[in-house]
Amino acid sequence: MKLQALVALAAAALFAPAAAECPNQCSGHGRCTVHPMSFSTASNTVPSITVPSGGTYSVYGYDTATYKKDSCTCFTRNEDGATVYAYKGADCSQRTCPHGKSWATAPNANNVHDIMTECSGRGLCDTSTGTCNCFPGYTGKGCRRAVCQNDCSGHGKCKSLKELAKLASENDAWDAIAEFDQTTITYSSAWDAENPMAATAILALRALTAACRSARHRPTQWADRAQKRDASAQAGASATTTPAGANASQGTLARHAKFSANLTFK
Repeated sequence: MKLQALVALAAAALFAPAAAECPNQCSGHGRCTVHPMSFSTASNTVPSITVPSGGTYSVYGYDTATYKKDSCTCFTRNEDGATVYAYKGADCSQRTCPHGKSWATAPNANNVHDIMTECSGRGLCDTSTGTCNCFPGYTGKGCRRAVCQNDCSGHGKCKSLKELAKLASENDAWDAIAEFDQTTITYSSAWDAENPMAATAILALRALTAACRSARHRPTQWADRAQKRDASAQAGASATTTPAGANASQGTLARHAKFSANLTFK
């Protein structure tokens, strides 16, 4: 009787389905299966932690066509409208950090240099919190933005290149001196359009604008400078060119007057 019981118990153990033994039970942050966790190919629009879809991939991200005993497939989260893995590691014990277009990665086969990378390649991922510790000069989610120098010293606003281009296109004060149509200025599709890369340029622009604005209240200085410059030019010219020099002087004064009267800062 006892022998029969032992045989039955051995048979049950032999034919019973094997229980998965995933590392650390996936830390409670993933699913234990016999299929490996799969990743996407990184591009300038898709980070590698994006859950792949289609074909033999399950909705959770593992590949049903490939077998790997006791494999963790980590849980997911939403990032910028895409489903990405919230955890990583063999036991899903580490949090993933936001990805962004790399500031300086090596180009891939298609010469694309702004591949989506963790912390945009300008910070270190704190895997205990899932946040990026950005390097000096960078900030924001995934270290995607550059910091304006000294926060503009409190004398300006930190704006993206896209915003600066828009302001330039809307400022008709340049009509008096520009040789092109400023309304056609755009900078919206470039990879760094949303980044304030030209922080020092912003400050310089504000300084230039302030100087021009100050000059608006001293029109005689504009005239004096123009007259001195034109007088020097006329002194070296022949008498036959004097009328042309005079016309140039009048034209210069007119342009300066129009510019100083119309210049505004938005």
